[in-house]
Amino acid sequence: MEFWQNLANAPWYPFVKDFQTAIAATLGFVGVWITMSANIVLQRCSEKRNRRHVADVARSKFYSELSLMRGALQNNVDSITKSPPAPGENLLVPVLQFRTLFESSSGDIGFLSITEAQRILYSYANVEMYFDSLNIIGSGLDRSGKFYLVEGQHHTTLRGMTKNLVDDIDRTLASLSSSAGGSLQKFPSIQELFYENGTSGKDSEGS
Repeated sequence: MEFWQNLANAPWYPFVKDFQTAIAATLGFVGVWITMSANIVLQRCSEKRNRRHVADVARSKFYSELSLMRGALQNNVDSITKSPPAPGENLLVPVLQFRTLFESSSGDIGFLSITEAQRILYSYANVEMYFDSLNIIGSGLDRSGKFYLVEGQHHTTLRGMTKNLVDDIDRTLASLSSSAGGSLQKFPSIQELFYENGTSGKDSEGS
């Protein structure tokens, strides 16, 4: 009882009593403002998480496809280096069909950094130019349509072209891996899978 009497005698009590409606409305407005602000912050955080997720998925897709492409191209370089064609012999260069993920996920490139986007587009453009060049130095596709026919005399040119493309893709893979914190690793080529550290299959059997 004494507490309420002291409360009623407080100097600010008449003010609160006279403006209690306005005070309640102000407190209600502040509460709504805080709730809306918190929701906006949470929504922005959610959008950032979604953007990061889309970017991570897109980065993994492009990395995987380019890594497969790089492995196949490196296998061509290794094959030409280890077994140069005999005079008059044609080289068979497989037609690579590794653009499925790029075509289906090209719209997600915008979620990546400018550097990543530039590297990806540049590498895929170089792949297109590479196969266009095969039509210039070669004689088209074989009957199966799965291989480019390149005369053996052009094997040095072909090896250099392929090695340059592999180096370019490696730079793109390094950029994507760096953005992913180094968690991405490129797939090895066929030669790297079966001939580790430069050891041939025969050497392995004899050891």
